[in-house]
Formats: sequence, C-alpha cells, structure tokens
Amino acid sequence: MTCRSLAAALAVACIVVAPPAAAQEAGGAITPDSIAVEGNRRVPATTVVLVSGLAPGRPLGYREVQRAVQNLYGTAQYADVAIERRAVAGRTVLVIRVREQPVVLRWAVRGVERLSERTVKDKVLLAEGRPLDPSAMERSRGRIDSLYRAEGYHQAQVRTLTVWEPDSLRVRVIFDVNEGRRVAIASVDFVGNETFTDEELAGWMKSQPEGFWWFESGELEDDRLREDLQERVPKKYGERGYVDFLIEPTSRRWVEVHRDGDRVRINAGTGGNTEVWSFVPPDGAEPWVRAIRDVIRQSASVANRDR
Repeated sequence: MTCRSLAAALAVACIVVAPPAAAQEAGGAITPDSIAVEGNRRVPATTVVLVSGLAPGRPLGYREVQRAVQNLYGTAQYADVAIERRAVAGRTVLVIRVREQPVVLRWAVRGVERLSERTVKDKVLLAEGRPLDPSAMERSRGRIDSLYRAEGYHQAQVRTLTVWEPDSLRVRVIFDVNEGRRVAIASVDFVGNETFTDEELAGWMKSQPEGFWWFESGELEDDRLREDLQERVPKKYGERGYVDFLIEPTSRRWVEVHRDGDRVRINAGTGGNTEVWSFVPPDGAEPWVRAIRDVIRQSASVANRDR
C-alpha cells in the first residue's frame, strides 16, 4: 500500500506512531504501532487519545481497552465510543471511533400557564453550552411531570423536543407541556375494610371529594394524600387497637383518572384487632415498668370507648 492510500485509509484521524514492535503479545495482548481517532468534530484527536489512556508501542489487553472506553464515556462528551484494531500496510493500527454529543445551545419550556414558569424551569437539569446529557434530559422531564402531579394536574403530559442546528453540532431542547385540566376528587373508595365504613375512614383524611359548597373544592394533592395513607389513617387504626393495620402495596396507581374527576382507590388491610392491653408486671418490677402498665390501661380505656 502506498503512502497516499494509507493516508486515505486514516482520513479524519489523528495517528500517534510508535517505533516498530511485535503486534501480538502473549496472552492475547496487542502492541499497536499507532493510534488513530475517527468521528471527532469538536474535541481534538490528541485530547481523545490522552483521555483514553492508550499509547502506541505499549501492550494492550481487553482491560486496558475497557478502561479507555469508560474514560471517554466519563467525560460526557460522547454518545458512542468504539475501539477496533486494523491492519494497514502491515502495521497494527488501533482506531478509536467516537460519536460526539451535541452541545446544548439553548433549552426552554413551552406551554406553562397555570404554574410559575420559574418553578418549572428550576426542575431542569440541563446546562447550556455543555454536551447534551440524555439521562439528565429525561430526569428533567420526569421532575416537571412530578411537579404538575403534586399540584393536582394528573393529566399533564410533558414531552422533550430536540431541534438540531444545521452543523449537527448544536441542539436546542424544548420541554413541551400540555397541562390538561386540574382534576378534583370525585370519590374515595376503600377496599378490604370491614370494621370501619368508607365514610368513617374518609372522615379521617384531609383529602376529601368535591362538594356542593365553594370551599369543598376536592383538590387532589399528592403530598396530602400521602400523609393520609401513611400517617393519619394508620394512626387512627392504631389508636383503636389495630396495630397490624397496613395500606397494602399495589401495582396500580392510587388515583384513577375519569372524565368526571379522580377516584381515589385504597387497599386497606386491618390485620385483625390485636390484643395488646394485657400487661402484668412481675413482682418487684421497677417503677418505670409499672408506669408502662398504667399508660397501656389508659390507652385501652380510650380505644374501647371509641369502638
């Protein structure tokens, strides 16, 4: 192969050449005569080689190659990295092929009307002038979606749109929000409750269905509903002697969206009424043990009165 054909084979590449050495070493390692870089447009080839940690004339095994790939991915500059060996004019060339991430030229949110635009923007994790991080873009979308759900907009939808510049090196990111309507609680249904009715359980909650009066808005807030299910309702059961009460985990969403509002469906497991009131301290017990007995007896009296 002539020098001209060799140059054509390594176009858009930087070649780092070492003195002649044996291409194949014992144990499967290779000693490249040179290292070339392909696919880079923003990042200099010398920088790619330096960050990879690879060097010509030095034996390389799969561990060194794997470490080089990890080093390059760790810079967040590349969408794809591959390293391969080629034979050119009887010499061993190690080629690092990269596909660079575009730089975020600008990002924006669109369709935000019912919430503060600044509050929505605070959920975005992208940085302008930095390489695009797809995972950060997806996390940003999820954070905006969670923000709307926490504010009662359970029908909100958030999309990410990318608009590429003609040079394919830069991109604009748009978080497109369809807010939908703010839904109200139509009803609260309990499943598995036997001792207490749905009305009694719902009375222990701050999340209430929409009513006739203007102050009965039925507003659905995730934080308030979470406190109802994890604190208020279990506390009420515990005060009545149901220490094994639990809200059963379910793969379904707590909130079922319907055209006329949201229905909150809750799986409640009482676990039965557990007797915890019998407590007889042993002879000669310490005073603090007898104090515990008195507290339990007092709690039992209140719980039995409430049943």
